[in-house]
Amino acid sequence: MHIKKAVEELLAVGNHVKAHPDFEVIFEAFPIMRASDMDDWQEVIREEAPSFGEYVLPASLKEVYGATGALRLHWVSKKSRDLIGVTKIVGIVGLFQTDEESSKGMTIEDCCKQLRPFDVIDERRFVGMRLPQQGDEVDLVYVDKKQRLEVELSLNPVQYIVELSRYKGLVGWQKRFFKGAKAGVEDASAVERMRQLFPFLG
Repeated sequence: MHIKKAVEELLAVGNHVKAHPDFEVIFEAFPIMRASDMDDWQEVIREEAPSFGEYVLPASLKEVYGATGALRLHWVSKKSRDLIGVTKIVGIVGLFQTDEESSKGMTIEDCCKQLRPFDVIDERRFVGMRLPQQGDEVDLVYVDKKQRLEVELSLNPVQYIVELSRYKGLVGWQKRFFKGAKAGVEDASAVERMRQLFPFLG
């Protein structure tokens, strides 16, 4: 599945559950960053992170943020309370530096030394990125603060959005892609439950 199709499906889910009485939902979608704005942001990074040199945004990030500006979707099925979907894809500016970090005087260079939240599930769980100073390799890491768990995922950012769409943000789907045993094995029952819950997606 192409990433733009994946984002379209996530937006369709959000619009569907927002209008459906069988769901509780929070849904927000943000405008896509234009290519020229992305180039401008790349220049800001070069200025504020001189050790990065002639920094070039990783291709996978350009592809992700060429398909979605940012996205927040939290749905709960009233008929089956164990069915919950959560995703909060952080915008590209916040990925490198949040407003709070900026107000504290942290530079982009400082921020990028840390694992950066990319998809926030809740207060204790998120999927973070290790942003490279050079090159296109972006590592994704699943973090559970309560369990003191940090596990690399066998997905790049584009693949992550595609799989997020397939599982409709179902809580815990990322565990299918922990690096190691069974990584990338489809949870057929979960995918089928999502098909039944959202039949209009085919």
